[in-house]
Amino acid sequence: MKKIIIGIVAVVLIIVGISYFRKNSNQPISKEPIKIGVILPLTGNNASYGEKFLKGLNLANDEINANGGIGGGKVELIIEDGMADPAKSVTAYQKLRQEHKDMSVIISAFSSVILAIAPLANDDHVVLMNPVASSANLSQAGDYEFNTMLLMSITVNKLADYIRNVEKIEKAGVIYVNTDFGKSGNDIFKKKFESLGGEIVAEENYKDGDTDVRTQILKIKQANPQAIYLATTGKSGGIIIKQIGEIGIKAKLFSTDAIETPETISLGGQVAENLTYISPAFDVKSDNPVVKKFVEAFQSKFNSLPEVYGANNYDTLNLIALAIRSVGVNGEAIKNYLYTVKNYNGVSGNLSFDENGDVIKPTIVKSIQNGQFVKISD
Repeated sequence: MKKIIIGIVAVVLIIVGISYFRKNSNQPISKEPIKIGVILPLTGNNASYGEKFLKGLNLANDEINANGGIGGGKVELIIEDGMADPAKSVTAYQKLRQEHKDMSVIISAFSSVILAIAPLANDDHVVLMNPVASSANLSQAGDYEFNTMLLMSITVNKLADYIRNVEKIEKAGVIYVNTDFGKSGNDIFKKKFESLGGEIVAEENYKDGDTDVRTQILKIKQANPQAIYLATTGKSGGIIIKQIGEIGIKAKLFSTDAIETPETISLGGQVAENLTYISPAFDVKSDNPVVKKFVEAFQSKFNSLPEVYGANNYDTLNLIALAIRSVGVNGEAIKNYLYTVKNYNGVSGNLSFDENGDVIKPTIVKSIQNGQFVKISD
């Protein structure tokens, strides 16, 4: 009789314990899929970028699920086409929230898009992850917005310092895309370069999607700069670089990580050789075992080498998985956890988050040499 009573008590304690755990733990109990929203350009002028960004996310997703998912639940990426357009991306966000009310994390890209979605995500307590955009304005996008891409407040300031103090350039021109990304880059570069005693002799902008920037380039040529800072992205950057060569400008070319796409090389051709830029510390030739494993897996899956965007998206989804594994799927809990991340060993560099949700990680100087993006210095 005593054994029976002890057995009953043990069963009751187990049931109470399980009930308490379910009630008080953030850990996922259900084997149901863990849905992560993704808003990227899948059509339109920027569709090629969405395709690049998805490679890093898909590789990370495959690896996470091959290792049992998160708490037994498989990760499912729910992808919507925002066309890199703020209004369309807001609509995509609203659709995700309506169809998946328990969704607590969404990944997106492009500065103007992130800035449009961020107020909604903050109101909904949805963590908004940015692996790509770099406008300095993203630093104040709200408590629920996190930037795993280095912002221009870091990269462009370092670039201006490099151009002025390492390359000894005195006169520079700027060509920038007329978006939040481009305007932010121009403002930061001009302020820093002039503070170091340099002179900005020309500033020209173009509309996103323009394929003929020769008029602006001719004005840059007339100002005779020693260097040109390109606040552009890969595809349009490649077109501009080609047209710079056609017009015959001999100035040195500089940029930031946004230039690291195949289009820069395929469209820019020989003129793109020796273009120098500041990038997060991702190097495909790194001896770091974590980086080597990623590069090998990426090349095996996609038959191409990863760029910094693929690395950043890969790190971003793995960080989300780490957070959910640690605190569960509640948006506020994930947000609070991410603020505690310090020295995460990512493939895009050892990273931490500051009080604004901005990533802190090392940078390197890279250049295009023999048709490849290569590290030239720390």
